Amino acid sequence: MIPSLELLRIIQEDPHLQEHIHFSYEDIELSLGAWAGPEAQVADESVPSIHPSMVVQYSKRQLVEYLHNAAPLEILMRYSLFGSATNAMKPKVPASLLMP
Repeated sequence: MIPSLELLRIIQEDPHLQEHIHFSYEDIELSLGAWAGPEAQVADESVPSIHPSMVVQYSKRQLVEYLHNAAPLEILMRYSLFGSATNAMKPKVPASLLMP
């Protein structure tokens, strides 16, 4: 723990810290889930991403089937969507995923 504290002290005392602390990612587009790391890759890269504004055009079943093809396994498990689409459509699906 002491080496970590020493490292933080050195970084904070750096006179150039303020000029280098700002990060800018202009003109960079990351794929959905890129922040989750290599373990959370899409199931099928040939499946195009659905823009969030277009979700209302799909039924719940279509969205669950889409997620089975496109979403990382971690997402399917987190929202209890792993398994068949029929089972995922049952009331155990979190309310945050249900369309009004």
